[in-house]
Amino acid sequence: MAKRYRWRRNLSKDDVQLSDVYQAILAIHL
Repeated sequence: MAKRYRWRRNLSKDDVQLSDVYQAILAIHL
């Protein structure tokens, strides 16, 4: 989770919303 949080901090506000969707997709595959 530390890597995810660090990665999200480097993104813009719009990209953070995208990352939430991306993480949800990863969670489904995992």
